[in-house]
Amino acid sequence: MSAMLRALAVGCVVAVAGAQTQSAGYNNGAYGYCSVAAGGSTHRVYRAYATVRGGYYNFIYGYGATIGGGMYNTDGGSWSTVSGGWYNHAFAPHSTIAGGHWNWIYSYAATIGGGMYNSAYGSWSTVGGGWYVKSMSTWSAIGGGWSSNAYSQSQFIGGGYASYSYRWYGTIGGGHNHYVYGYAGTVSGGYANSV
Repeated sequence: MSAMLRALAVGCVVAVAGAQTQSAGYNNGAYGYCSVAAGGSTHRVYRAYATVRGGYYNFIYGYGATIGGGMYNTDGGSWSTVSGGWYNHAFAPHSTIAGGHWNWIYSYAATIGGGMYNSAYGSWSTVGGGWYVKSMSTWSAIGGGWSSNAYSQSQFIGGGYASYSYRWYGTIGGGHNHYVYGYAGTVSGGYANSV
């Protein structure tokens, strides 16, 4: 039976040994009720119903949070997930970081698919991947690319680099060095366009 199932079937119901489970691995600590540190090395799980499955030096501070693996990841949001990667940080409830490294989530139900140095500050916002991409407001999405930012609500940037959308419902399909200043403005692609 897996470590997580043992924790649920035995530890959580009967409260055996404080209802934490540590299975395999080295120097792991599961301190929350029904928490699991299942493998790898030097993990710390501080909240109830949280799980680290493997990797190295991963830390959970969020209730019911999960880290699948990777290294130096931090999961501080309730029911949030960091699947893997390096130095990823999910600090908001129901958020997800699938992988990559040095990615940060600060808002409810936001998602980062991967890439490097990306951040999501808006609730229900999405960053698919890329480098240095920021989704700063609610319901905004950036597919990927490099150094592009969505600053207002309900925006979309498909990819490219160094493009910025500042008003609601702005769209940039791709290309580079674009700026959307007007409400519901759209730039399909190309270079150095602004609306």
